Amino acid sequence: MASLSEQRAALKFCFLLGKNAAESVLMLKTAYKDDAMGKTQSIRVVYSV
Repeated sequence: MASLSEQRAALKFCFLLGKNAAESVLMLKTAYKDDAMGKTQSIRVVYSV
């Protein structure tokens, strides 16, 4: 299982690459599958950068 801090770092990296929240969440779900954090939590991370 991937740690939440690792997933947060991945989301912040996506944001810095210019991905929007929906694209970032989709990439996270693709990479971490069932271990990915939820959509709401992911969006909070993206917009708290």
